[in-house]
Formats: sequence, structure tokens, C-alpha cells
Amino acid sequence: MRVIGALCLGAALLGLFGCESVGEGKRETAARRLRSSGFVFVPTSDFASDPRFNNLAPYKLQAVTVKSGTVYVYPALANGGAFIGGPRQMEAYQRKVLNNRTRQVADQTQTTLARDRRGPPY
Repeated sequence: MRVIGALCLGAALLGLFGCESVGEGKRETAARRLRSSGFVFVPTSDFASDPRFNNLAPYKLQAVTVKSGTVYVYPALANGGAFIGGPRQMEAYQRKVLNNRTRQVADQTQTTLARDRRGPPY
């Protein structure tokens, strides 16, 4: 009985921490892409008094309308601020995401084609 309980506890802990590390990896990748697209990191103290920025969901790229137009904000709570960019930076970011997804699909297609050429696994 103790063995089963210990296994269940271990599986639960592995599930919790495994998901956490995957999420952190995605956040780091998103932050890298945002920086390379021209987004600027701004500390939270610089915009904390603005109510438009206080209700944004963390780790999600969102559009915010200001007097000069639209700005795109990615609140990164772990870093203590947010990445902010305009339409040009957003377009560059979308291109990077699209290129990455296209590369992933091409890799999966190559893998599938190579497997199909070998024939059935039996």
C-alpha cells in the first residue's frame, strides 16, 4: 500500500514540475523572439500607474490602444516588466513564429516521408 502511495505522489510531483519547466521554456523562447523582433523590455515600475496595463494577462501578447496608435505588450512577470513594441515589431515577431512553424512542419513531413519509404514496421 505504501509503495502505491509513493508512486502516486511521485507521479503527481513529476507532472507538476514537468509542466512548469515546459512552460518556462516556452516563455524563454517567446522572450527571445520578442527581443530579436525589436520589442523593448520595460520594467513594471515605468507603467504600473497606467490602468490599461494593469489588467493584462501575463505571458500573452496583447494589443493596447494608446493616443499614438496601437502598441503590443507581453507582460513577463518573472522578469519584472513587459516587452513592448509597435506594428513593425509585431509583424517581425509574426514572421519569426510563422517561419518556426513552417520549419517544424517541414521537419515532421521529412520524418514521415522517411518512415513511409522504409515500409511498415512489421
